[in-house]
Amino acid sequence: MYQDDLTPKQREILARRAAEREKVKKRSSVRRAKKSRKILLSFVLLVVILSVAATLVCTVWFRVSNIEVSGDSVYSSDEIIAAAGISPGDKLISIDKEKSASDITEKLMYIDSARVTVKIPNKVIINVEPVQNNFAFYKDGIYLVASEQLKIFDAVQSPDPHSYIMVNVPLEGESVQGSYISFADSDQKEIFDLINELISSSKISGITHIFEDENGGINLIYDSRIVWKIGDIADAEKKLAFAYTVCSSGENMPGDFIGTLDLSDYSKDDPSIRSRNRSINSYMDKYFPSSDTVVEPPIDSSADSPSDQSASEGSESESGDNDGDDAQSDL
Repeated sequence: MYQDDLTPKQREILARRAAEREKVKKRSSVRRAKKSRKILLSFVLLVVILSVAATLVCTVWFRVSNIEVSGDSVYSSDEIIAAAGISPGDKLISIDKEKSASDITEKLMYIDSARVTVKIPNKVIINVEPVQNNFAFYKDGIYLVASEQLKIFDAVQSPDPHSYIMVNVPLEGESVQGSYISFADSDQKEIFDLINELISSSKISGITHIFEDENGGINLIYDSRIVWKIGDIADAEKKLAFAYTVCSSGENMPGDFIGTLDLSDYSKDDPSIRSRNRSINSYMDKYFPSSDTVVEPPIDSSADSPSDQSASEGSESESGDNDGDDAQSDL
């Protein structure tokens, strides 16, 4: 039906219905606007409440009132707390735990490591580990006594080789008390970190010396009598594990054996270990000039005559690390 065909009354009815529909639309729009305002107001109110709660937590609640220090140390609890830079009344959630732990080891030379933890609502726990006489690093004519974490805390001229693991590898950087050992070669540091980890976890033991030879290869001395020639970093962990198993078992390497295990060409299928019956004093003299360790070769009933043996030993001392004509046997 066209608009022109409607009667006046019909047009009036249609206009009234259109006006009613418009009113309904307006009421719906108003309701939606009110609902949106309520949601926005609720969100703003929630933000305000959370902000007030956070302010209360930071300024009123969760403040330090109890600081506990654990672990052996030559320092008093007050000295350790002062070094950490933590005081009663500090905001618990604003404590930088990593920085506090670092400040302790930096300021207190005889603390090797520190760990800071917080417990809500008001407690801080500081655990410290003292330095131990782990290593003596040879550098510029003296030995730098360092801890497991390689923190330097002493320097000596002639250390007791029975008290430390003696180390001679290229170093760089400062050599002052409180600083840390810095390796000049990244590969040597990686091997040393591996050795240190294996020693700390008791996977290997009996290591008395560690040194880098003239070819840049890493070497270890086991029980002050057997040289492990590790070589480069390739398969270093397998080489160390294999050498320790061979030496500690006592089956292939009796307790009076003095010699060398060459693992520099180690492979999984064929370790190709060579042993030589020789004194290792030449290594001590060359790489640890202040060391008092002296190891004599075992008496071998099948050895050559005294004159021939003396000549052989003289040849060995001149050859240093060279293989020479030493007897070889696969283990």
